[in-house]
Amino acid sequence: MISTQDSLSRPTNNDLATPILTAYAISHLRKMPLVPASSDRQWMTAMYQRFAHRCLPLLIANQSGWFLLNTHKIRVTWTGWDDINGLQVEMLSGEPPCPATSHFGYGILTWTVPYLFRTSPGYNLLVRGPANWPKDGIAPLEGVVETDWSEAPFTMNWKMTRPVHRVIFEEGEPIALLVPQRRGELEKFQPELRAIEDVPELHQGYQQWLQSRKSFIAGLCRPGSEEVKQGWQKHYFQGVHLNRTAAPKHQTKLKLKDFVDRRSETDSPDGPYLKRRFLSPAECTTVVEVIRRYARGEPGLKAAVHNHFRIEIPARYVYAQGLKEAALLLSQIRDRCHREIMAAFSLQDLVYPAYMMLKSNYPGDAHVRHADSKRYDPSALAWVANHTPYCVISACMYLNSCGHDFTGGELVFPKHGLTIPPEPGLLVAFPSDEHFEHEVWPIASGQRYSILLWFTHDPALAEPELVPAEVSA
Repeated sequence: MISTQDSLSRPTNNDLATPILTAYAISHLRKMPLVPASSDRQWMTAMYQRFAHRCLPLLIANQSGWFLLNTHKIRVTWTGWDDINGLQVEMLSGEPPCPATSHFGYGILTWTVPYLFRTSPGYNLLVRGPANWPKDGIAPLEGVVETDWSEAPFTMNWKMTRPVHRVIFEEGEPIALLVPQRRGELEKFQPELRAIEDVPELHQGYQQWLQSRKSFIAGLCRPGSEEVKQGWQKHYFQGVHLNRTAAPKHQTKLKLKDFVDRRSETDSPDGPYLKRRFLSPAECTTVVEVIRRYARGEPGLKAAVHNHFRIEIPARYVYAQGLKEAALLLSQIRDRCHREIMAAFSLQDLVYPAYMMLKSNYPGDAHVRHADSKRYDPSALAWVANHTPYCVISACMYLNSCGHDFTGGELVFPKHGLTIPPEPGLLVAFPSDEHFEHEVWPIASGQRYSILLWFTHDPALAEPELVPAEVSA
């Protein structure tokens, strides 16, 4: 998700000495890797003696931009019909949803790009297919976007070129090449057509090159010749003239920079909102003691849900059991978490605390992979509402330390490749839908203590106050 410290205003950078390309991750979409484009192409490497790798213009073009990489294996078939149902998209690997769909018809495959891009003022973004990456039966479409002001993301589109033909996009395959370019630069050029003889120095150089080329090709026909040993002329690749003088500012490879994560330290790279020390040590100690009192079965504390692996205590029961100071603390924590969630997720619509629970996990306890508001229905090949569809944001607040007070019990987001070991005071918050499936690994030893809190948009489902109004006042 985008940190609240980030801004969608135009980048500024000291007279644009270093132009900026920023990818703002759209929080509800699965991320696609962004990497500098590579010089290698499979068809080039497969040629005899890697012949195509001798073509420096080809290699430089291959590297001129950043790849957007596919995350699923997808098979696409076009019937030849113009309507959107004429393109069949099958997801062969990866978790739903599929990142590509038929949206426009006419055999056009549309990829959802999970970023909103911003460039420095005066720069556009050329969005095209990966350079020199031919794909049988389908061709990438290109677009130029004014990314220094637009607040709308774009899609990447490919068009099928013949019907009844299957096209495979592999996981990790680039589906787009991003190339920043200064707006208006092409329009500044004044094209001219002249005779080469009008520039004697250039004409002489061309004649020398032409004679050298003819001589070299003739030499290749003589076994054992110096030309055969040399294999190919390397003047252009090495950036030298025939007289061996060096060309100015010659490039044999590009060194594009990787995307650097500039998000707030309270954010994980893949979406869930993290904030360390959200709870103080004293707050953690107090709540842990409340849970332990329930676990000891002290008189009057009968509202917890017990089973072999865990104890679950609705926070609203704490005041009713006479633990008034603890209930007041929980009410303050809930309100503080509410404010944090509203700010962290830049929510425009109000959310309300729906349910707050204190929890203790013991050895052997775990939680299978799931989403809090939806479940995947294999028969429908779709996500459908579960028993708590009203949940929109889930929050976990941890009270003791993984690796010290207990082992195991890490919170895992498989789709994001993220594993979070609990630590005292840590807040982890995330949307409750299918994009944030998560699981808890088994507890190996010790007890794991936490506070869980869910939020809803429906005020009718808001949890009552944890303490009476006259007490909290």
